[in-house]
Amino acid sequence: MSDNQDKDGAAKNLEVLKAEWSLWFSEMKKGLARFKDASLKFRDKNNVFHLIVNLIEETYDSLPRTFTYITIILLVAMIVNRVVSTM
Repeated sequence: MSDNQDKDGAAKNLEVLKAEWSLWFSEMKKGLARFKDASLKFRDKNNVFHLIVNLIEETYDSLPRTFTYITIILLVAMIVNRVVSTM
């Protein structure tokens, strides 16, 4: 058996989350470093607004499983809250 087949699902998911966050931190370092040359000129590739949008986009692209788990947790919490409030 390979190493991945020996691990349970929770351990695999934890590894994926760690990899996502590692990628996100490296992308954020690169993105934030671009702010030192930022400008307010609209057509400049280092425009502040472009850089902010890029950070948001990289966050959504880098953390898909994290956002999925957060969404599931929030939905379950909302359902539990609704059920408890109607009792």
